[in-house]
Amino acid sequence: MRRIALHYAKRWFFLDVIVILPDWVTLLISQYAETTDNFGGIRLLKVVRMFRLLRTVKLRRLIQYVLTSVESDLLSTFMHAFLVLALIFGCLHLIACLWFVVGDT
Repeated sequence: MRRIALHYAKRWFFLDVIVILPDWVTLLISQYAETTDNFGGIRLLKVVRMFRLLRTVKLRRLIQYVLTSVESDLLSTFMHAFLVLALIFGCLHLIACLWFVVGDT
């Protein structure tokens, strides 16, 4: 367990802190500020939160490992189809978020 914790601390802890920090700052500002609408930094912090997508690098390596270790052609086909559908849903989600931002402004 200690080896896993050290590996995490060396590789991913700093990135996780950078990703989570804007959420903490936004929460603290919204708790203690009277109005958060006048504080333009909150919008910037929300943009910085999108850096969570950097974690997909780790996920991509895991997917590649699983795809190369699967020996069944049928299972491999299903896994590729699932990945394509996940990509399509991800793109649709991103488009919906962009339309929300356009409609909100």
